[in-house]
Amino acid sequence: MANKIHATLMSPYFSIIIPSFNRAHFLSKTIESVIDQTFSDWELIIVDDGSTDNTKEIILAYQKKYSRIKYMYQANAERSAARNNGIKNALGKYICFLDSDDVYHNSHLQRFKELIDENKEKEALYFSGVSLNQYDETRGKYNENCQTGQEFVILNTLATPRACIAKEIFDKHLFDEKIRIGEDRELWARCAGFYPVYFHRYNTCIQIDHDNRSILGKSVYDSYDTLNFIF
Repeated sequence: MANKIHATLMSPYFSIIIPSFNRAHFLSKTIESVIDQTFSDWELIIVDDGSTDNTKEIILAYQKKYSRIKYMYQANAERSAARNNGIKNALGKYICFLDSDDVYHNSHLQRFKELIDENKEKEALYFSGVSLNQYDETRGKYNENCQTGQEFVILNTLATPRACIAKEIFDKHLFDEKIRIGEDRELWARCAGFYPVYFHRYNTCIQIDHDNRSILGKSVYDSYDTLNFIF
C-alpha cells in the first residue's frame, strides 16, 4: 500500500506529480527543473513505483532542503497507478505531471497560470507545447482542425507532462490502470467530453531523448484501441 502524505494548512496552486521507476540517474535534473520555476506556488509529489536503485535517497536529499517536495513509495504497479496515488494525495488547485526523465522550461507553471487566468474556467483541461531536448521557449504547432475538445486531444499527441488539469476533475476521472500505452490520451478524451480544453503554443515541456525511454519503439498510435473506452 502506498504511504500517505499528511495535509498541510496551505494549499499550493499547482501540484506536480512525477512517477518514477529506476530513474535515479535522471531525477536530479528533473527535480531541479521544478525548483527553478519562476512561479513558485507549487508542491512536488514524487511517487517511487518500487524502484530498486537509489531513487529514494536522491528524493530524500532534496526533501531535506525543500519541504514542498513529497516522497511516496508503492510496490511496482506502473505509471497510471503511481499518478493516481499522487493525485489522491495532492493539495493543489491544479494538477501537473512530469516524467522522471524529462524537464520543464522555467516558465512552465507561469504560462499555465496565465492561461488559466485568461480563460477563467475553474474546471478545465489545459495543455502546453513540447520540444525535444530544446530549452528555448519556442512556439509549437497544433492540429487545430477540430470541432470538439475530444477531437483536439485525440488528434494531438498530448503526453502527461503537457497537461494541467483542475483538481476537481480528478474527483470523477482518474487514469485507467488497465491501459499500459495511451493511458493519457484515453483520460484526456474521456474528460474532454465534459470539460473545456485550452492550450498555449509555448514549448515549456522538454522531452529528453535517450535510448531507455519506457515507450521506446512503441507508437502512441498503436494504442488507438483504448479509445473504444470512449466511443
